[in-house]
Amino acid sequence: FKEQDGVSLMDIAIREAMYWPDGSRRNGPKSQMIEESHSEMRLLVQVLVDKYNDDHNRFGDLAHELKDVMKYQYISEGHGYYHFNFTTKTKRADAFGCGTNNLFFVEVEVKFVNEEDEKLVVSCFCMVKPNDNGHCYGCVNNGSVRMKHPNNAAAYTGGHLDLPSGCCCSGDWIDYDEDEKAEEDNIRYMFKGMDDPEFLKEFLTLPPGATPIV
Repeated sequence: FKEQDGVSLMDIAIREAMYWPDGSRRNGPKSQMIEESHSEMRLLVQVLVDKYNDDHNRFGDLAHELKDVMKYQYISEGHGYYHFNFTTKTKRADAFGCGTNNLFFVEVEVKFVNEEDEKLVVSCFCMVKPNDNGHCYGCVNNGSVRMKHPNNAAAYTGGHLDLPSGCCCSGDWIDYDEDEKAEEDNIRYMFKGMDDPEFLKEFLTLPPGATPIV
C-alpha cells in the first residue's frame, strides 16, 4: 500500500480488500467462489445437525431443522478448527427451550490421518444466546468479530492463541448490499494501527540480520 494525497493507508487497505480494480465488490452476491464455499459449509452443517438429532434421539416434532448458517471461520493454530454459528427450528418447543429460532455454536476439529486424509471431529456443539460473548482470538483476528461463542471459553478448544490473521476460510451470510458497513468495520478492526506512524515504523523495520530483497 502506498499512501495517496488525502487518502489514509487504512482507507486504501479497506478499498483493496473490498473492491476489485474495476470497482466491483470482491464479496458481492455474484462471487462464484463465495457461493460455492457457502454451499459446502451448509452441507457440512446439515450433516452435523442430522448427527446431533440421531445422537440425542430428537425425532419428529423435536428434530432440529437447519434454518440459516450465520457465520463460519477456519482457524489454523497447529490443529485446524472450524467455528460455526447457525440457527435451527423445531416444530414443537421442549423443556430445554428449543423452538422456532435456536442459535448454535459448533466447533469442528480437523485431524489429519495422514498426508492425504483427514477426519472431522465435533469438539463443541451447544446452544448460545445472542448476548453470549466468549472470546476467541482465532475468529476476532480473522475478522469474524460477530461470531457468538459460549461464555465458558473452556467449552471450545481452538482460537485461544493470539496469532496474526492469515488466509483463512471464512464466510458471513449477510446481504452485502445492505451490510457493507459491517464488512468495512471487520476489515478496519483487522488493520487497526495502520495509520499509526509508530506501528508502520515497527512493521517496516527488518529484524536483525535480515537482508532486504531488491
